[in-house]
Amino acid sequence: MKIQHQIITLSLLTVFLIAGLTAFTNDSERSELSEFLFIVNTTNNQIVLSCEKGCAWSELSFSAATNESYQAVDQYGMTTSEARESVEGSADLSEFMFKIRKTEDGVSLLGQKGTAWTALSFSCPAYSCGQAVNQYGMTSMESN
Repeated sequence: MKIQHQIITLSLLTVFLIAGLTAFTNDSERSELSEFLFIVNTTNNQIVLSCEKGCAWSELSFSAATNESYQAVDQYGMTTSEARESVEGSADLSEFMFKIRKTEDGVSLLGQKGTAWTALSFSCPAYSCGQAVNQYGMTSMESN
């Protein structure tokens, strides 16, 4: 009876240890944030991104019709999710990646890597947006 109790205790301990390590690994992967800051502006048919910190690019602009598919952007510029997946084992990957698209009321972003946020959306009237975004989410230029 005592051996059976020890086996059950050891089995439960192993399950908790594995579950704890899995949770720790997932949290640590998400906590690897990249330090960056960019400003989002829109026109009637474009999204314009100006990087203030953490990018190899200083400005990106691309055609963006309302509710068109998302455009992937990383530390080095515009990219595709497919290109990133094809070099997943490479040590030369960008430190952050997000997807962005224009919506009816503004802009929608999806954090893919190096961000604390998974999704952001905000109003962005044409020619007057100027929304700053960093690894933590929407921010103001004064706080940076």
